[in-house]
Amino acid sequence: VFGEQRTARPLFAGLRLPMGVDYGECALMVPFVRRRGASRVHSYAARMYSTYFPPVWDGNVRYGFAKRLARMWRQGPMFVLTDEHDTLLVHAATEPTGAWSAGDGCALPGFTAMRETFALPIAGRKDDGTYVCSFFGWDFRDATVRPARSWIALDAAVLPALGAGVCYDATSAFEVRGMRWRLSWPAACHF
Repeated sequence: VFGEQRTARPLFAGLRLPMGVDYGECALMVPFVRRRGASRVHSYAARMYSTYFPPVWDGNVRYGFAKRLARMWRQGPMFVLTDEHDTLLVHAATEPTGAWSAGDGCALPGFTAMRETFALPIAGRKDDGTYVCSFFGWDFRDATVRPARSWIALDAAVLPALGAGVCYDATSAFEVRGMRWRLSWPAACHF
């Protein structure tokens, strides 16, 4: 998942404080993870990137999201993500294959599965080894969605366990714009 966070407003002491900064984020999530001997499944935040330091710090300290600071941008149909030394980590090409339609009630292939995946508890692991869980609250009522084809390449530096590099060709991808979301406060994971 990659995109732009616009008009972010963190909740602090009961107040929604505008950040005044739009920033990019990219997440590699592993869905349907079950801890050995446990019954509940989670989505695991294997690696995340952000172009803005406060979400990197907060994502690691509170949520265990394995976030790193990065540079990312769109150039025509290409999405490019590099580390702070300009080493290429992720690049993707997206091509729309249909028209925009209402996000609420969207019936595109894979869309329901994506919503179900991100409705699971999101497990993160802090630097001290503690697992914490949070929930993404994705709201598609004001969003629009269009089908797309996407080609994604991940460098081995993103997740060394993946090997020398992985490429994905997704014919049932989609683009979303105008989605609102919330992130719950993290709590101890109850696997």
